[in-house]
Amino acid sequence: MQATGTDERTTSGIYDELMPMFSDDGRFDQKALAVLSRSFVEMKTLPDQPDMNKLYTEAFLPGK
Repeated sequence: MQATGTDERTTSGIYDELMPMFSDDGRFDQKALAVLSRSFVEMKTLPDQPDMNKLYTEAFLPGK
């Protein structure tokens, strides 16, 4: 509530709206990463799709 400057009701609504999109195990969804990779080219941010595996690590996450 302090960070957003909102009241408890609004903060609760924001939480309920956003939490389902977060991973339960800290891992990224591979399909979502593929979409993101393509979007860099479509938006002309990058000339080619980046190898997303080089941009993050799961080394600090517990084993599957």
